Amino acid sequence: MHIDPKPAFDISRPEFDPPATRALTAYVLVNFALLLVPAVHFLVSAGAMPAWQSGGYALGLVASLVVLGALMEGRRGSKALEVTRWIVIASALAVTASSEAMASGAVRRECIPGQARDSDVVDLQSRDLRADLRRYLAENAPTSSDAIAAFGAPHIPQPASPTDRR
Repeated sequence: MHIDPKPAFDISRPEFDPPATRALTAYVLVNFALLLVPAVHFLVSAGAMPAWQSGGYALGLVASLVVLGALMEGRRGSKALEVTRWIVIASALAVTASSEAMASGAVRRECIPGQARDSDVVDLQSRDLRADLRRYLAENAPTSSDAIAAFGAPHIPQPASPTDRR
């Protein structure tokens, strides 16, 4: 049985280059440039995020790049994916903004009666959050005697003196 070798590479064969309008190319270029900002933010802050959050962030960045590539290739359904991408981005920004507003005190969080002690509730309307944190830690922080009771006294080896030879 004789196997024919692979045919020689034909340099005149056209490369994969789907047609794209100037407007589409400009749109994708601007969106790609805008993706650089969250990509740099992700690289800087990924170490401080929980694994699920950094995984979701990375997945969102990769999905955005895939959708932009599909737009450039003219794939079927890519425009619907682009609309979905913008809806997800807007939703994520809205959730982030609302959680930042809650944390900053711009929105008051109500507690369910009986669910928390008064000392556990930090007044989010207060602009002096550091003082609230200091007060909370002063009232609830464990002492060194609590740590010794829980873990035992620490053993600190003493350095040997130069005159102590056996």
